[in-house]
Amino acid sequence: MIEDREGSRVRPDGMFYCVRCFFSFITANKQFFFWSVALVCAAILVSGCSPKNAGAATKSTAKEPVPILAADAVRADFDLFISAFGHVSSYNRVAVKPRVSGHIISVHFREGQDVEKGDLLFKIDPRKTEASLAQAQATLTRDEARLSNATNNYARAKALFDQSLVSQEEMDSITTELRTAEATVASDEASVKDMLLNLEFSNVTAPISGRVGSIEVNVGNVVSAGSDTMVTINEIDPISIEFSVAERFMPQVRAILNTPDAVVDAYDNSTGELLASGKLDFMENYVDRSTGMIGLSARFENAKHLLWPGQFVRVVMRLERLEQVVQIPTVAVQRGQNQTFVFVVKADQTVEMRPVVVGEQRELLAVIKEGLAPGETVVTDGVLRLSPGSPVIIHSSLDAAVESVLTPGQPTQEKAKREEAAQ
Repeated sequence: MIEDREGSRVRPDGMFYCVRCFFSFITANKQFFFWSVALVCAAILVSGCSPKNAGAATKSTAKEPVPILAADAVRADFDLFISAFGHVSSYNRVAVKPRVSGHIISVHFREGQDVEKGDLLFKIDPRKTEASLAQAQATLTRDEARLSNATNNYARAKALFDQSLVSQEEMDSITTELRTAEATVASDEASVKDMLLNLEFSNVTAPISGRVGSIEVNVGNVVSAGSDTMVTINEIDPISIEFSVAERFMPQVRAILNTPDAVVDAYDNSTGELLASGKLDFMENYVDRSTGMIGLSARFENAKHLLWPGQFVRVVMRLERLEQVVQIPTVAVQRGQNQTFVFVVKADQTVEMRPVVVGEQRELLAVIKEGLAPGETVVTDGVLRLSPGSPVIIHSSLDAAVESVLTPGQPTQEKAKREEAAQ
């Protein structure tokens, strides 16, 4: 306390008190080093020791609203999706091999071409097979003549045997000759069929429809039956995608398997583009004990050839639909040390930190089982500056919120537009 000219006592001013402390410190310490320290302390005291100014700053900060983005809780149907990575696989993949030996005389397709079942791919020199066929046909003709003679002999012997003019031994011998001739003709017919098949196999055709790969043997190469792969064909349409999900989803998967609800969407792993939609058609009959995953497969019609064997894709499948549940944007859900909560904007434009029970979630939405009612507004952006009871101002976009922070006290473009619309 100090006394004024009239002898009354007045409350010391904050600035005067700071200056007085400063000069007292200087008087007690006269060395240069302490002068320097005193100057620094005086600067701090002058800037921060005034109770009036400090109180005003605190008061101003406490009342400044925090710019936020917000969204309303809604009640609606919620589709529970599961996402996984899988690889595209052909239902049929055939390594085409020759069924006769010989050298290749022609190739009738281009690498990477789509072929249909039965299309001619390669032609193997058929001349050796044609010669073998002619020989087998000649042998068949000869043995058919012998069979005809044996048949006539048997008929004559049978008539004489019935009259007891031929012994039993002679009759048995003639019967044996007939049966031998019949067997020989049957063998010759089989040989002719075999040669005809070999002649047919000289034309190597596509066993399935699909796309051919690179040519492994060219014109002039000699191939051996069953040993050399000539080309590989992959079936492209339809095609399957194989993927795995955690075993905890098995009840939902079994419920929708082979039903119209078992829709699977395939997305490009790099661009996120939707490639095709298919149907879940297979679930493995065991759970992998080492991973706790169960294998699934979905069938896709692939007329546009957007899916390719071996391709790595992301699949999304709807497991079930939750009817009329409360849901909010996932970014509004905050996780503390002991609880999950959201910041709710009250009618007086302050926020309340409210614990909630979160149910199913997907990338953008989360189901709230308890703690929130439809129509309540939750904070989706700006939570780092919030505490219970903080005043807020809701902006329609992130740009507007940033502008209000960078230019405090000045009207933002969003506010100007609202005022202009009101006029």
